[in-house]
Amino acid sequence: MQKKTLIFPLLVVVATGAYLSVDTKEVKTPNPKAAAAKTIEIDTNIKIGYYNSMEVIRESKTGKELTAQVEQKRNEYQTKFREGEAELGKKANDHRTKATTLSLAAREKAEQELMRMKRDLENKGKAYDEDLKLLVQQGQMRVFKDLTDSVYVVGRDKNMDLMKDVATGQVVVINPDKVECTTSIVKVMDVNHDKKTSGANKPVPTST
Repeated sequence: MQKKTLIFPLLVVVATGAYLSVDTKEVKTPNPKAAAAKTIEIDTNIKIGYYNSMEVIRESKTGKELTAQVEQKRNEYQTKFREGEAELGKKANDHRTKATTLSLAAREKAEQELMRMKRDLENKGKAYDEDLKLLVQQGQMRVFKDLTDSVYVVGRDKNMDLMKDVATGQVVVINPDKVECTTSIVKVMDVNHDKKTSGANKPVPTST
């Protein structure tokens, strides 16, 4: 990456156990005449802690509790659905056995009852799915809040500036004052602007 396009601190990453120590370098204007006045200093030694949210959910008590609740409810609904399937299958077999002995009206009534049972079972299956999705969503919200709070506490206690989730790429900012780069980005953009403007204003040589 060329320095003139750098809009965030240049990261030189060195693994140091629990975190990565990030050493950043100064960004200078590409215009030699203005270099002394336009040098931009960017903070150094940014500490980034890493964690895996999927592993946290698997290993933490909160995550295990949510997983157990979902599995219990899923097994409960599966049992109920299979019982409904078994009852519907038995009714259908009975109807096939007796169909030839029934009058047309009785046969149509029995077939309508089978259709109603089938619709009811399908509706129950959909309701079970929706209930499970809601349970998972509500549980994820609780786990996410607990996870985010815990990440912040660990990051603060370990003097990290950022905490990054390697599973999702999400970054939690612990020390915003140290990693805030808006002013630096504005300065780099202004340097690039001044360079382009000064080049555009140069007189064009005329041939003699």
